Amino acid sequence: APYAASGVYDHEMDIEGTRFPPINTGFFVVVPNKRDFDKLVSIYRRGHIDGNGWDDSGTGWTYGTGSQGILSYYYNQVRPDAEGFSTDSPIKGIDYPGMSWTKQPASSRFLPLDRSVYNV
Repeated sequence: APYAASGVYDHEMDIEGTRFPPINTGFFVVVPNKRDFDKLVSIYRRGHIDGNGWDDSGTGWTYGTGSQGILSYYYNQVRPDAEGFSTDSPIKGIDYPGMSWTKQPASSRFLPLDRSVYNV
């Protein structure tokens, strides 16, 4: 899938059992797209978030909810032109040089970057 967003994962905010870690929204780059915006707003307004993540996806609950969780859910699992969400999972890493990197599933539209450079 082509990338629609990039940034760094916030592994320190991640909690056990989540599908994708939250995104550190201190550094987050997105390709502007009206379809993405409209779908993201509709998910947020629907408000189906609890300990199982947004829409029971396993992504997005990080000691509460916020931009870090919904953006990870949206750009990793949601397709703007399809209902539902992908259940593909990453292989979580640490994302620092010399350590394991998160391996994204092919269905993800998020490109995680080097935390030692972009973690702001």
